[in-house]
Amino acid sequence: MTETVEMPVPPGAVPPGGSRREGTLIVPTLLFGSYLLGAAGGGILMILGVRIFSLTAGWTTSASLAGVAAIALAGAVGSLLASLRSDRTLAPAARLSALLAGLGLSSVIAFGLFLAARAVYLFLWPLLGGTEVGAWGLRFTLAVALLSLPAGLLFALPPFLLRLLAAGWERNGTALGFAFALSLAGLGIGVAAGGMLTR
Repeated sequence: MTETVEMPVPPGAVPPGGSRREGTLIVPTLLFGSYLLGAAGGGILMILGVRIFSLTAGWTTSASLAGVAAIALAGAVGSLLASLRSDRTLAPAARLSALLAGLGLSSVIAFGLFLAARAVYLFLWPLLGGTEVGAWGLRFTLAVALLSLPAGLLFALPPFLLRLLAAGWERNGTALGFAFALSLAGLGIGVAAGGMLTR
């Protein structure tokens, strides 16, 4: 008579003749959906912000350059700070959630800053608006007040999503591509929606 000895199965291993139960896709789907909506919201804020900015500063080449410079500067600062913080954080999902909430709140704060900057802009325009440097400086200040906070938070999102996705060095390339693809998709949706809202 032979006796069968069963070997213990290590945790996480697939037992013989069985299959390991995979996790559900509910949490990743909710995460990616929230991120996509957040990026789309950022795109809408940018389009509406540029529209509001142009109503005061005009839609000249100088005004456009001031707006683009404010967005680019804030985006670079936001992305850099987020990259430095994302490497050290142990809870990238919590930071990402806080950034998404902050992006929504930034529209209210930015509008208040814009109203204050607009009052200064209208007061100083007769003094400085006659020179090219003065006019551009006033428009840039107005653009920074309205656009820099949403832009900085929007560009801070991808590093934390990348940190959340990347499990090891071998997956960083794929995670980076996915993070930026999701960001661009959300921005595209937001820009399209913002364009329809401003008609």
